[in-house]
Amino acid sequence: MCKQLLAHEESQRKSLEVEVLDLKLQFEFVNSHKDKDVEDLTHALKYSNEELEQENHQLRKSLRELQESQEAKASYSLSTLRSNLRGLEQTHKECVSIFQTRQAGWSFKLEQMSENIENYR
Repeated sequence: MCKQLLAHEESQRKSLEVEVLDLKLQFEFVNSHKDKDVEDLTHALKYSNEELEQENHQLRKSLRELQESQEAKASYSLSTLRSNLRGLEQTHKECVSIFQTRQAGWSFKLEQMSENIENYR
């Protein structure tokens, strides 16, 4: 009976050793997949990070170009407005000069008419 019990215990021990070995193999398999998954994720994150940095760089470059473009347009608009203002000021001076000349002519005609009226009286 002891021999039977010992044989049974030995068989259970071997069975447990096989289970432990199987579990160790499964653990190593899972662990190796975990390492590969971590490596894949790390690579994917690095790639995504590089892509995001490149996109960020391109967006900043586009923003700078847009700002420069707007500044150039503003500068152009400002110089155009200044040029138009100078033109308007010159036109105003000419109009004032023409008005004064005509006013002088009307004043002269008014005096002549006044003299003619006096002469007719």
